[in-house]
Formats: sequence, structure tokens, C-alpha cells
Amino acid sequence: MILSKLWRLYEADKRILRFSPNTLKEYALQHKMLATELGDLVISEVTFTLLKEYLANQSEQVEAEQLRTPYSFCSFPLPLCL
Repeated sequence: MILSKLWRLYEADKRILRFSPNTLKEYALQHKMLATELGDLVISEVTFTLLKEYLANQSEQVEAEQLRTPYSFCSFPLPLCL
């Protein structure tokens, strides 16, 4: 089974379980990012190592994006955010 078909089945299952539409949108985004990076692989080709590499890459991208952000999202008073 390929990732795109697996996603459709997973999404249908979560809709039956009444997951929030917002949660499903976030899951769909994560699936799209994974499929863009790895391709629409057969599920048996997805290894633990491949997923770890993908997550490490995503973590690096998020970290780089946070460094480019000119402002802080800290909700504490300024001295506690520094």
C-alpha cells in the first residue's frame, strides 16, 4: 500500500472517530510534507531510519526559521524571555 492510500484510510478512520477538522488539516499537512520529501512510497519501504532522517531535517528547518523570525513569541515578561 502506498502512503497516499494509507493516508486516505487513516483520515477516514479519524473522521469516524470525530477528530477535529483542524486536527485532520494539520495531519494532512504533515502527510503532504512527508510525501513531498520521501515520495509516495510503498509503506514497506518506509523505515525507522528514513523517518528519523526526515524528522531531523524538519527539525533543522524549523530551527532555521525560528532564527530568522525577528520577534519572540514568548508570553512571559521580557526579562524572562532573554
